[in-house]
Amino acid sequence: MSITGSPETGPLRSGIPLADNLSGMFAALGICAALVGRRQSQTVHTSLLESVIGVLTFQGQRYLSLSEVPDGVGNDHPVVVPYGVFRTADSPINLAAGTAAQFGALCAVVGRPELVLDPRFEDSQIRRGHKDDLRRELESRLVMRSSSEWLAELKEASVPCGPINDIAQAFGEPQVEALQIVQQVEHPVLGTIPIARGPLWMDGAPTPIRLVAPQLGQHSVEVLEQSGIDDERIAQLVAQGVVAVRSDGV
Repeated sequence: MSITGSPETGPLRSGIPLADNLSGMFAALGICAALVGRRQSQTVHTSLLESVIGVLTFQGQRYLSLSEVPDGVGNDHPVVVPYGVFRTADSPINLAAGTAAQFGALCAVVGRPELVLDPRFEDSQIRRGHKDDLRRELESRLVMRSSSEWLAELKEASVPCGPINDIAQAFGEPQVEALQIVQQVEHPVLGTIPIARGPLWMDGAPTPIRLVAPQLGQHSVEVLEQSGIDDERIAQLVAQGVVAVRSDGV
């Protein structure tokens, strides 16, 4: 959280439970590695803490190598300038000009080619000290036209850029449909429902959704049986209300 947000907002949480999701992913990766290793006995372990430390990437290494403690810089990149969110006439866009060629192309597209020669913006390192000035210069032009117009021209000029979609817009992207990310599956209670599949492809095909989310207690008996608890004890736990089972008894 300390490297998310801006000086004005202070630390901000991520929009998803990142630590929980990462830990599950790393655990699955560890299990796959154990299966490949085929050792006679192997225990896989991870934790929420290790998972989030493991994805600090360059921000973590900035501290370990340089003793720099990064803080929140909002939507700007902590090192590369310009790189972040910029206003247009209707909605903000993301753009990134991390190389000299990209910066020159960006300045040309917005009609300010002379910015390349401005001593404040000579290279990315110098631009870091003048990023607010550069933002004002770029946005003074960007606010004159719509985001879609700018995105088309920036892409044509090979400047990395993109829209900022809400969740509905993200699922509405043509590429989401082309990749068959959303699958229609049958649920025993809700009927046909849309679910986003996992992000992997195997042998040239997207991974299918084999099971819907279980109902409350659907696998209680199965899990207890696999744990070595006998049928009589399971029946007692169910009768006492300690263990829930589906209402149809399955």
